[in-house]
Amino acid sequence: MDLKDQNTVLIGEGFVWHSRPPVHKSENSFIGRIRKKIKSPYSFTYPIFNLLVPVHNEKVLKSLEKGFFLSLKPKDYLNSKEASLKEKILEFIAKELNYTCDQIWLQTLPRMFGYVFNPVSFWYCYSGGKLDSVLCEVNNTFGDKHFYFIKGVNSTGPKIHQTIKKFHVSPFLDIEGHYKFKFTESEKENEVSIQLFNKSELKINTKIKLKYQPFEKYSSLYVLRKYGWLTLMVILRIHLQALILWLRGADFFKRPSPPKEKITYEFTEHKQSSSI
Repeated sequence: MDLKDQNTVLIGEGFVWHSRPPVHKSENSFIGRIRKKIKSPYSFTYPIFNLLVPVHNEKVLKSLEKGFFLSLKPKDYLNSKEASLKEKILEFIAKELNYTCDQIWLQTLPRMFGYVFNPVSFWYCYSGGKLDSVLCEVNNTFGDKHFYFIKGVNSTGPKIHQTIKKFHVSPFLDIEGHYKFKFTESEKENEVSIQLFNKSELKINTKIKLKYQPFEKYSSLYVLRKYGWLTLMVILRIHLQALILWLRGADFFKRPSPPKEKITYEFTEHKQSSSI
């Protein structure tokens, strides 16, 4: 997206799509007999919105902090330090990543009526007017947080970026495997594709696709009418999908200890592939 001349909050409307391969596990119980009949791949699609926030604009940040229906609180991101989002992210990338850039935009689901749970937020880092790096801030329902840092994004066109999986996000996935990320931009849209592989076996496939417009064109009533209390629905849908996976016979994995390292870095880059 061309953000170099933008200085206001954008709203992205679109969908999140998630898919898993079929589960072949079966047993002789009543639930097992149900599971034997479910052998198809499993997927779901939900409509969502995110805000794309210019972190460099302190006036915008302060305005969002004061909101009630929709708000953005610095304490929800990065660490527990009391500071503005701008101060926190600039300190974080300097101290933790030894990295600097010209401009940072945060793609995230804001608080609604004071509540939010963000499975993932994206800090888009721009240099020279182009997307340079992405910091993916991942949260799980146990209150843990981890970061995946992708550097050199789209420097010569869309690429697939890989990281080792280090962070527990679902009781139906073990801690093994590696992620493949791809970030695709057009003038007013972006798409994030995330695949999880264990060796060569695809375990999950997720896409988040959003089309952006200036948020000032929209009212809070419009957002509420179209999406409902989305921040609450996110956590309810997570538990609903967990129940469905259990009914389908997905293996259950106990929560491991969080990784000692707070950040996982990209380990290889590949040019665009049709596999994602």
